Amino acid sequence: MSSYCFAKSSKRVEDWFKRTKAYERFVVAFREKKGLTLKEKIRINLIADACIIYSFFIVDLLWVRVMMVGLALYKHYYFFIKMKTIRLPKKTEHI
Repeated sequence: MSSYCFAKSSKRVEDWFKRTKAYERFVVAFREKKGLTLKEKIRINLIADACIIYSFFIVDLLWVRVMMVGLALYKHYYFFIKMKTIRLPKKTEHI
């Protein structure tokens, strides 16, 4: 999401970002399907949580740490409660 917002600040960066696999895989898929699969949600949250945890130990300001924890909790709430989870059709085996 932050990459998408950053890309909107410059037409050149936006054009480049729209050609990346990450954009096609997550942004376009989310827009078309209006949700993400459980696997995609978990992958995105693990990456974001790793960045938040790293930042938590780097920053010395208590109010920033509290804000990071609050944002992390809200992120989980939004991804797993508010955002639609798309179920993939079950694969059938042909005998």
